[in-house]
Amino acid sequence: MSFYEKFNPLTTVAKQRFVETFSGDALDTDRWNLAGGGTAVMNDSVDGGLSISTSSGGSNETYINFGTPLNFAHNGSVMIAVAKQPTTASGLYVGFSNATNSVRGTNHSYSEVGISATVFALHHMDSSSATRTNTTINIDSNWHTHKLELTSSNNILSIDGVVGATADSNIPTNKQQPYCQVQDVVSASNTVNIRYMECYNT
Repeated sequence: MSFYEKFNPLTTVAKQRFVETFSGDALDTDRWNLAGGGTAVMNDSVDGGLSISTSSGGSNETYINFGTPLNFAHNGSVMIAVAKQPTTASGLYVGFSNATNSVRGTNHSYSEVGISATVFALHHMDSSSATRTNTTINIDSNWHTHKLELTSSNNILSIDGVVGATADSNIPTNKQQPYCQVQDVVSASNTVNIRYMECYNT
């Protein structure tokens, strides 16, 4: 008997869910797609997770996502991630996206630690328009837990258990997949770190 069967009625069918601890010796490329020209390597430190870096240049972006599978509902899913932005020269974006072969595309919702920003933000977009809803939670270079909940009426971003932003317009309207991205605006390579991600349909 599984743990699910122990704690749930047998008539309740489990919904799509995945957990990633980024704890192996390399990124699991059977699950994750790496794109954008940069690298994704395991950080050689305790609980260092995965380091995603851009290539050298300017305005570069590197990201991981599932590629083709869009397993999560735009109107009923949750993403939880533990990540950090080591420097303000790096932009950290972690959440859901509808794009299968580009960074974000249209139809996305994610936690944004923008380049040189001072607060966390919820960035949300439907098929045509994007909006950034700022929180009042200050950013820093430490690990933080990002929780993003997509419902039929709104998107909710929490940071370290504190609800920071809620959006009820320009929210995704199509199926989603998880992704994490780093962006830079300087000539050197920039890096973000992620050590945990969980997504599930509600």
